[in-house]
Order: sequence, then structure tokens, then C-alpha cells
Amino acid sequence: VNGIQNVTDATGAVTGGAGNSISQYWWQWMQISPGATSSNGAIVAPLTRSSIDFGAFDQGVMSVGGNVSISAGGNISDLAVSLPTTWYLNGSGKPVTVGGGNLTVRAGGDILSGDYFVAKGTGTISAGGSIGSDISTASQMLGWT
Repeated sequence: VNGIQNVTDATGAVTGGAGNSISQYWWQWMQISPGATSSNGAIVAPLTRSSIDFGAFDQGVMSVGGNVSISAGGNISDLAVSLPTTWYLNGSGKPVTVGGGNLTVRAGGDILSGDYFVAKGTGTISAGGSIGSDISTASQMLGWT
């Protein structure tokens, strides 16, 4: 999977405003370290663990170690489901991953917009209708008025 961050609507065709962000972020609640870990290329504090800031999570459904199954007879729209992992260094200094799970999302109708994050496990998304965006805008082509 290839991904990018800091995605913007350059022309305003998607959001109605040129330059608006259309990115999805998980960093608000996925914590790596409470402070700086390097300065001018030198390690200040080595990373020893990651954690989840549950107080900053407001993006729908989260499981920190288990499977999630969502099923609807009709449409699913603007749903967010996150299955993150955390890690820590064991006594030998080797990373140990904790959490993860499988995600299944099924809709009898359409699955529109939303975000689905599976850090360790399998994600399955299926719809009886279409899978796509719930944002609709008129197509604009250069030179057309």
C-alpha cells in the first residue's frame, strides 16, 4: 500500500475551498514519546514504547486488541474504525508488538466515505452496492464553462 499525508484539495473541486486538507490522521491519539527524542541529529531520549491517548480519540470505533465486525443491511456512511497496535522494548532491547486484530465491514447497500485503520491483522470491506465517497461535486474540465 502506498500512501501520502498532507493531502490538499488544490482547486477546491472536492471540498469547495482551494487548499482545504482532505487528509486522515491518527497521530492525535497514537503516542510515541512525550518529548523530543533527537536534537540536531543526536539521540536525546531513545524511544522505548508507544501508547494510545484515549482522551484524544474521537474518531468512531477503536479496538486495542481484538476483532471488530460491522454489518448493516443498508448503507454505511462516514464510519471510522481503528485497530492500532502499541509496542515496547523488552529486556533485550527488542520491540514487542501488542494489540491488533481483524476488521470486517459489510453493507447490504453502499459504503460511503469513512476511514478504516488496521495496524496488524486483516481488513475486509464489502458492499452490496458501491464503495466510494459521499461527497459529490460537478466535474470541472479546463476550458469548459
